[in-house]
Amino acid sequence: MNEYIEEHIKRHGRRLDYYERKRKREARASHRSSTIAQKAFGLKAKLLHAKRHAEKVQLKKTLKAHDERNVKQKEPEGSKEGALPTFLLDRENQRDAKAMSSAIKQKRKEKAAKYAVPLPKVRGVAEEEVFKVMRTGKNKSKSWKRMVTKPTFVGEGFTRKPVKMERFVRPMALRYKKANVTHPDLKATFQLQIIGVKKNPQSPMYTQLGVLTKGTIIEVNVSELGIVTTGGKVVFGKYAQITNNPENDGCINAVLSMTDTQPAVPFFKKGKSRPANQRKRDASPSSGIAGPSRAVPHTKSEVVLPSRKPGANLLSAGTKRLKSQRDDGGFSDEETRDGPDVKWTAKASHQAAAQEILAGDEAEALEERRNKKTKLNGDDEDGIGPDDGLYHGQNAYKSHLKKNKEVPKAMRVGPQRNTSSTIRQVTIVDYQPDVCKDYKETGYCGFGDTCKFLHDRGTYLAGWQLDQLAANPKKNVADSDSDGDTDSSEDVPFACLICRKPYTDPVVTRCGHYFCSACAIKRFAKTPKCRACGTATGGIFNRADKVIAKMQKKKAAEENYDDDEGCEGKNDVQLEGLGEASGSSDEEEE
Repeated sequence: MNEYIEEHIKRHGRRLDYYERKRKREARASHRSSTIAQKAFGLKAKLLHAKRHAEKVQLKKTLKAHDERNVKQKEPEGSKEGALPTFLLDRENQRDAKAMSSAIKQKRKEKAAKYAVPLPKVRGVAEEEVFKVMRTGKNKSKSWKRMVTKPTFVGEGFTRKPVKMERFVRPMALRYKKANVTHPDLKATFQLQIIGVKKNPQSPMYTQLGVLTKGTIIEVNVSELGIVTTGGKVVFGKYAQITNNPENDGCINAVLSMTDTQPAVPFFKKGKSRPANQRKRDASPSSGIAGPSRAVPHTKSEVVLPSRKPGANLLSAGTKRLKSQRDDGGFSDEETRDGPDVKWTAKASHQAAAQEILAGDEAEALEERRNKKTKLNGDDEDGIGPDDGLYHGQNAYKSHLKKNKEVPKAMRVGPQRNTSSTIRQVTIVDYQPDVCKDYKETGYCGFGDTCKFLHDRGTYLAGWQLDQLAANPKKNVADSDSDGDTDSSEDVPFACLICRKPYTDPVVTRCGHYFCSACAIKRFAKTPKCRACGTATGGIFNRADKVIAKMQKKKAAEENYDDDEGCEGKNDVQLEGLGEASGSSDEEEE
């Protein structure tokens, strides 16, 4: 390679499509070599095969050299005799449980998504600010494509999809591969390569597209910084958070997330944990107070059991073993055991609530008792009873709305109650059945017998049409006969499935479906699949002789029908004239 080209690559990097073209070149190389090997013959073929055989042998040797080998040896079961020197004690039966546990904790922290991020909260970015609507198509009427207006990250092995399949377009001018990452402990900034986008707090879709906004967590390559794990392995990737607006500054500034040194800030929302009910330990006396002049009393450790407070239950009962505990509420030095004492309390205010929730016959019996009480008091049901000036409580309130005392029919026989008060029945009569639109318009349905709609090509007449049918029965009989003739013909659709109009130059596919030639060619330019069944047509459209014959037959029948009507009209006129002419000629002869 030219040294100037090499220097240019070191300074400015390679072309953006270099790796993609290299990958395609390598993928095509095997096909090209196989094509050359198939066409070669004679001495050239022998030399080519010998070269290829040598390459295969070398490849097998390379693969075998890189195979994983089991170099670990089993330790002898018996213990060594004699004492080991001090400097060899650490090498015998090494235990790295602590290092392993710390590594596992580190992985758990990363999986729990707890990072010491400098920006725990960021401003929300609207979707209209990130995506710009692109108008596509000949008339610029399609708006399904979006242009990303924010900086993005695209990996090395990224290959663009076909233009018609790519919904989001990420401009090459806004793609970043490196970021200025600051180490919080070293207070130094390094330009590191971006490995991927871990989390964009704005939306999961932004994370998938690799949109780089303020507060985004990215993974950078820190292998050159010399960061090692507790086990001694070099850390390849580490998370960092973007702290600036890359679209305004033209660069990406980020800060490494240090989970060990800084307090972890939960970047992802997690559920609240239950508080731990723990009793704090009493503060121990300081060593300066204790001395020979001051005696420290002997303290005894005791377990303090929490006492439960009785709740305001509907029915509550409790027992206490000691009278002193019952009176004072605590333990005393003198334990006098009187035997269990039972307390029972029941408030009368709950009886009304219990009676209100009764249903069925009990509620009716309660209503009857109230009615009897009203009659005994001499109150008039239609009007207001005598007022004695005393308050009789809430139960004495009266309802001035007159209720129907008649027992409904549903309650007269059996225990069944009236359900009309809780259930409303809605009946909908479908006077227009669901008719399959495809079968009605074209005579063909892709679902066949499994279609849930009605396969009927008949017409439903309205009231005024039925009146006309009764007034002109002969004409409709002739129409029905002609309809019967057409229905008895072969089961061929009478209209194109694409344009839903009568056929113009009909053609038939290999799968047996009929279309207009212009419609079929126009659809084949978009997709090679059949409109009716979805199978590949292969661009083969044959002449539809059946449809053409049917169209000619129908056209001839219409012409004959028109001729018959015209002849009948002419004969009527001629008969009248001929009758008069014949009458006049007879008179002349007489």
